Amino acid sequence: MHLGSIWTTGGKSLTTSTRFNFWILFSGVISFLIAEPHRLLAQDSIPWTVECTSTPWRMMTYTPFNPSENLTYNVHWGILKAGKGSIHIEGIELQQERPTYHLVMEMFTSGLAKGMYKYFEHTKTWLDRDALVTLQHFKKTRETSYQADEEIKVDATCGRYWRQLVRHDKNEKTEENQGKLTGNVQDILGYLFYLRALPLAPGFTDTVELISGEHVWPLQISIGEIQTIHVPAGTFKCYYIKPVLRGSEKIKIRDLEFWISADEQKIPVRIRMALPTGHIRADLSR
Repeated sequence: MHLGSIWTTGGKSLTTSTRFNFWILFSGVISFLIAEPHRLLAQDSIPWTVECTSTPWRMMTYTPFNPSENLTYNVHWGILKAGKGSIHIEGIELQQERPTYHLVMEMFTSGLAKGMYKYFEHTKTWLDRDALVTLQHFKKTRETSYQADEEIKVDATCGRYWRQLVRHDKNEKTEENQGKLTGNVQDILGYLFYLRALPLAPGFTDTVELISGEHVWPLQISIGEIQTIHVPAGTFKCYYIKPVLRGSEKIKIRDLEFWISADEQKIPVRIRMALPTGHIRADLSR
C-alpha cells in the first residue's frame, strides 16, 4: 500500500522502495513514532563511484505554491475511514548552496483501520526552488511487516544519484546503489509539485525521470477531461491524471489516479490507487 510502489501491467512487482506514495496513504503506532531518528548523510561525504558529467540546470518560470502551504487529507480504505495525511512546505532551505522547498508528507492509520493495519510514513524532499529537481529525499516507513529508512541524494550538477535503504525489520540489512541521470529527476513527492508548475490542460502530455527505489523511470502523464470532485474541503473542478511509466515496454503504476484542481493553485484534491486488498483514496479535507 505504499505510494511509490511500481507494478507491471501484469501485476509483477518491479520495485517496492518508493511507496505512494503521495504521494500518501497510511501511518500508525506510537512506538513507531518515537523510533530513533535517522541521520542524513552529508552530500560531500558520499563515496561517489559514478563519474561526474556536467549537466545544465533548467529554469522553471512559474510555481503556484508558496513556502507555507499546508494541505490535509482524509484517507479511506474501501468504505472505511482509514486515517489522516498531510502534505506541507516547511519553508525555503539551502541544499548544495541552492534554495530548495522543504516538502514534508505524513500518513497514518487511525480508528478501526489502525486496529487492522498499523502504518506510519514520514517523507521529506528537498526540491530545488528554481529547477524543481529533487536534490535530497528521505522516507521513514513503519508498518507491521516492513520497517525501513530510505535516503536519496541527487547531484544534479553532475547528473548522478546515490541511494541507501536500511531495513530495520531485517537486522539492519542495508542496500546501497548509485546511478547516472539523463535529465532532471524527481521522487514522487517532488514530482507532484513539479506537475503543478506545468501548463496543465486537457490533452497536455509531459515526461520526466522518476526515481523510485533503485531505478530511474521515464514517467509520462497525459491530462484527461476536467471532472468535478466533491471532497470534505469542498467541490472542485479538477484535471484527471493517470501516470504511465515507459521503458522497453509500457509499464503502468498500478491503478494510480489523481485529480489536480483546475485553477491557479493546482492543488492535489484526490489521490486513488489499487491495493491487493481493495482501493485506497486520499481526499483533501483542508
